[in-house]
Amino acid sequence: ELARLLSGAGDRAVLWPPNTAAIPDGDPLFRLVYLPPEAAESVSEYAERVIEERSRVYKNALAFAEPSRAGLERARTLARLVLALDSLLGEVKAKRLSVEREQEDELAERRRAVAGELAATCDRLYERVLVPLADREGQRPFRLETIDLRAQLAAGRDLHTRLLDGLRKHVFDTLTPARLVTLAKLGEAREYVAVEELSKWFFSIFDFPKLTDESVLREAIARGTEAMFGYVSGAQAVDGELEVPRRELVRFGAATPVDEIDLGPGCYVLSPKVAASLVGGADEGVEGAEELEEGAEDEGDVAGGDETDGGARRYSVRFDATAAQLFRVLPALQNLADKSASFRARLEVEAEGREPFDPNWLRNAVEEHFDEAGIDRD
Repeated sequence: ELARLLSGAGDRAVLWPPNTAAIPDGDPLFRLVYLPPEAAESVSEYAERVIEERSRVYKNALAFAEPSRAGLERARTLARLVLALDSLLGEVKAKRLSVEREQEDELAERRRAVAGELAATCDRLYERVLVPLADREGQRPFRLETIDLRAQLAAGRDLHTRLLDGLRKHVFDTLTPARLVTLAKLGEAREYVAVEELSKWFFSIFDFPKLTDESVLREAIARGTEAMFGYVSGAQAVDGELEVPRRELVRFGAATPVDEIDLGPGCYVLSPKVAASLVGGADEGVEGAEELEEGAEDEGDVAGGDETDGGARRYSVRFDATAAQLFRVLPALQNLADKSASFRARLEVEAEGREPFDPNWLRNAVEEHFDEAGIDRD
């Protein structure tokens, strides 16, 4: 029954692996391991054993669904009852057992009811997930955080989709180009990075956000070539320098179609400086990147907050707002972003607590959201 419920997830769901070696490794996609009944008593130990395997590379691509002990017992009972009713109905069908037609119908109806209850029990069997995260306070490279999904609604969603939705603060199906630049330290620690290596970082290093699969990285690179960085294929690094056979292989200054982003060998993400130098216009390219980053005005009129009738190509507004007012105008900013070719906002937030803010609370409730969104802050 569980295999049927998880059939739509394909190889993203690992159901009851017989041993830790049966859990795949090396694929750039996030997997949920549905632990078998025998692991229910020692879920943390099992998860730690898998992650700490010396041969395992993609340690940041796993989470572990923990079976409910009470649910397991209920499922076992119902499964035995379904098997017993199947056996009984089989005897009746083979005419080895004689019953009244009304009794046979009652047995069939009972079997359908029990099978339905078994399916519902299996669907709610996994309601806690252990997620390995970077341990920024302890001495270990990771810690296990338990996500309790019992309060989550199940209506209209299959088991795997529901669990993934419960992990949305830790597993992402989108990535902003700005966040990619920050994580890769592009333009700071390095001027270029092999995309193949970058992909491995996301799925193996706990400090990186977990991605549903490699397509998330591909889409971020495709969007990022508009202003944040460059991309090149068919290149090679020789003595610390990047050699590109043809200038037209470098993508920079415009978004790139997703299907033209290759994540294999010879593909690199480039800092604006390197990208501009490779296309033969270093000064112009760097200046253009800086203008986009700093929000400098290009040609054309700029409309202010109360000057919207002239058909201006650019719109800017400054305002002071309380928390309630800010949340009220967020849809307006979303509407503006949807209609814009580029959109940047600068916010200065001042918040005064009723009592001193707890540093751990600030980190988990506030700053982590900025990190996940790829927003640099002072």
